[in-house]
Amino acid sequence: MKHQPNKIEQEKIDRLLEEFEFDFEPIRLTETMLAKSIMDASLTIRVLLARMGEVDYAAMEQGRASGMELTLDLASERGLEKRSVSFDRPETKSGDPRFWISRLGDAASAGGMLLACRQESVLFFIALDANLGALTSALGRLLPRREGSLRDMNRALVEFEQRFRDVRDRDWIQTMRAGDTGIGFTFESLLGVRANSAQKPDFRGFELKCYRVGRGSGSKVSLFSKTPEWGSIPRGRGILARAGRLYEETGRLRLYCTIDTRANTFELALSPNDASARVDVLHRSHPLVHYSFAVLEKKLRSKHARSIFISARTRGSGQDEEFCFDSAHLCTDLSFGSFLQLILADVVTLDFTLSVRENGSTRDHGYLWRIPATDIPQLFNYRRQIGA
Repeated sequence: MKHQPNKIEQEKIDRLLEEFEFDFEPIRLTETMLAKSIMDASLTIRVLLARMGEVDYAAMEQGRASGMELTLDLASERGLEKRSVSFDRPETKSGDPRFWISRLGDAASAGGMLLACRQESVLFFIALDANLGALTSALGRLLPRREGSLRDMNRALVEFEQRFRDVRDRDWIQTMRAGDTGIGFTFESLLGVRANSAQKPDFRGFELKCYRVGRGSGSKVSLFSKTPEWGSIPRGRGILARAGRLYEETGRLRLYCTIDTRANTFELALSPNDASARVDVLHRSHPLVHYSFAVLEKKLRSKHARSIFISARTRGSGQDEEFCFDSAHLCTDLSFGSFLQLILADVVTLDFTLSVRENGSTRDHGYLWRIPATDIPQLFNYRRQIGA
């Protein structure tokens, strides 16, 4: 799993993200790493490097001679310094990708956290051992500040917080629509937001996502729906032909299941593949359809570049369901690396909802990427509570 910053480290990261926009992957440094001058390049690190177009481990032969070396920036207590960074795959059976930053021990210590960072075409590292002032000053020499966009965001957040407090103070509120979508429809209606089926944010540039907690709540929420890239498969009909099962009541094929990295009863499984930069949906261990990393990341960022997640206690059911909206969290700076890690951990899953209609056509209710509501914050580098 992804290394998690402690409270002090997270506060530093939050302050830096308020000043600068960048994606990152955290690495918890150990004495062994510093002593051997070696760090493993995890899947998320490899994806970050590959997106830069600088380092492609999938195309790299084993052996130090086939590796490569770059000169990159390291922000630390010492300021902003150029460091030599080597990347290679050792001549071992597995040849697991690795990298090393020269003289890292001068700027970081065992137990500390290192951030591998990307901002558009700039690749750099941050040693979080340093104080916030030193890091802010160092990054100010490397990255543009994003004060203007933050001012706009904060104005919208002030307006949202005022409206959210009004809704929260109303205590229990009867749903305005029965069913799973009732919670979001009710909250947005109370906020004065028109129902939005378009691919754009709900409120002043923010995507709003409501979820139930407590009795009667569902365990997962949908991040987005996206059809896969089909390859040679004849779309949904092809998936049904290979993995669907006959439904006794109708005598027609159907396929309703949740897919993670472990083969389910339909023999379907997810398999992130950094060599081909995609997530494969396997059937009997062979690729059936897939999602390219680029398509998944674009969809995620379009839906959740800036999101506010609202939780509500619930009671009753159907048209009599009631909500008590009690918390809201702002989440920005989505981490695609975290998304991939959560797939590997079977936290993020994919739902297939396919069946054959009476007229023989194929019907689907979306290809839904889902996550437990309590795990949503793990997708984002920056998060804070609103209206506490």
